[in-house]
Amino acid sequence: MARSSNLPEPTASAAPVRALGARRLLLALAVVLALYAVDLACAATVPASAHAFAVNVAVPFDLMVCVPAAFYLLAVRRRGLTPLAVLPVVWAGYLAASQLAAPGLLSPLAVSAAAGSAGTFSLLPPLFAASLYALLWLVAAARASVLNPLLVDDETLTVRWAAFVCEDVPLRLVTGVGAAAPDVPKRERLDLSVMGAPPCWIELSEPLEVRTLAGTRRPVRAINVSPDNAAAFKRLVGARLR
Repeated sequence: MARSSNLPEPTASAAPVRALGARRLLLALAVVLALYAVDLACAATVPASAHAFAVNVAVPFDLMVCVPAAFYLLAVRRRGLTPLAVLPVVWAGYLAASQLAAPGLLSPLAVSAAAGSAGTFSLLPPLFAASLYALLWLVAAARASVLNPLLVDDETLTVRWAAFVCEDVPLRLVTGVGAAAPDVPKRERLDLSVMGAPPCWIELSEPLEVRTLAGTRRPVRAINVSPDNAAAFKRLVGARLR
């Protein structure tokens, strides 16, 4: 039997949500740019006696820790994105801070600056490679999530998370689908939900042995997933449970 996907077509009601998300992202970017401007202004106006400390310690800490933290709180966390999305902001902070580094105080940036222009960028290749790998991994995982949706037929509910987890759950074991966390021990839960997405728990009448993200197998009685449309997914599963 052909299986049906639980991916509904976008509706007009999603437009205000996308607009709100875009405004929040623009706000986060504006805050990041404002913090960069403040750091540049401080680096340019700080007294000479404190200049080395400012550009080698204070500014790098701000650009590589405080600014990414602000971006995470304002954009990544609110939009339910993976924390890996902060890596480009950290890398940009390092690049900007390395341009301001000056000899005179022992710090990684100061050592790079003292070594000359080649030394300034000596740490950039591995940092760039790590960031690029993380972004490629993120894109691949996102694409795999699209190509591997949740599937439902008359006998089986297939739960999948990107390219890492794929489990066939017999519908005869499913007792219900809901947003409330089931009353089962934590070790008997399998959370495959997307960060920040509303919970959608699939409750089972008896333990089902599944493979975890670590590759081990253990029995579970509840699985949390993130369908694009939780209400439609609940109706689809509920109709087959009757």
